[in-house]
Amino acid sequence: MTDPPTLQTELVFEARVTCDSPIVVGDSKLGKRQFIPIVGGEFSGPDIKGRVLPGGGDWQLLRADGVTEIEARYTLQTHDGHNISVVNCGIALYPPKFARLYVRTTPQFEAPNDSAYAWLNRNVFVGTLDVVSNHPLVVRVGVFRVV
Repeated sequence: MTDPPTLQTELVFEARVTCDSPIVVGDSKLGKRQFIPIVGGEFSGPDIKGRVLPGGGDWQLLRADGVTEIEARYTLQTHDGHNISVVNCGIALYPPKFARLYVRTTPQFEAPNDSAYAWLNRNVFVGTLDVVSNHPLVVRVGVFRVV
């Protein structure tokens, strides 16, 4: 039996996303629900750059076990005018003092087939997130293609 292939990644882009204050829905049967509006941002990478359009958001479920389920939906607009839909799901673990935030996601893209960005429709990606500032809330999102 041979060893399975090793996974490697390459940077697709890094985004700086500005968010508005969370809108707390409250406790539900599954945990605490909240929504974090996305108000804009910018992204750039070796083969793609542009801005994060306002109007998206991150729907979150804060579970009793300390895990936060995240489902962010937003639109990227490339520097040459193409709009790309993003659904970015994953988990976040908020650490105790002096530990680092752990966020891992699996972004999926819906890019126009007739654009230079159609390759986004045909690959698997993983993502990271860390907080740049809290007031206003700005996060850095890293997106990597699994090669």
